[in-house]
Amino acid sequence: MIWPFILAHLGSITVTALLGASWAVYTQIDKKRVRLHITQSGSSFTNSVYATEHDTTGYRAEVKIINDSNFPVVLRGFDLQPPWNDEDFRFLPDPREGRHSRDYYEMPLIQLKWPMAEVINHRKFTNGKMEPGDVIEGFILAIGSTPIPSFYKQGSEIEMKFSVYDQRSKPHSIHLTFWVDIFARRFTE
Repeated sequence: MIWPFILAHLGSITVTALLGASWAVYTQIDKKRVRLHITQSGSSFTNSVYATEHDTTGYRAEVKIINDSNFPVVLRGFDLQPPWNDEDFRFLPDPREGRHSRDYYEMPLIQLKWPMAEVINHRKFTNGKMEPGDVIEGFILAIGSTPIPSFYKQGSEIEMKFSVYDQRSKPHSIHLTFWVDIFARRFTE
């Protein structure tokens, strides 16, 4: 009558072995998973969506991206989703790639300038390679042609989804908070 004893203990050994094997497989898969940790920094001054005299909207946020993976990661691109439809929304392009190569970013029409070292828009592909533990931090700068809707008041806060895409085109997203600055809109209403 040893079979019931063997079967009872074999069952527990089998469950334990399966759990152990499952954990081993999970940890191997988890080691290959891309992990980007994204945070927002700065203040309401540095994280703002603002109107301009020219009926354009500027977007500026200060972010930090950390490669928490066990291997190098390449940033492929960024995305920001305003809560209104802005078909002409775009991140400012790398200023070194235009007709007039510059070492600073310049917001069109309003002449605000940021040194390249303070902006991460160009930190993609070759410029976006991150070793394990590397940090990329700075401003994301964008512009759109749709004005901030009039129901947003000066000093309001708006959340927008910000995504960073890795080399596998997988998005890593957080919600950023923007302070609304409609000061320039006062001149056009």
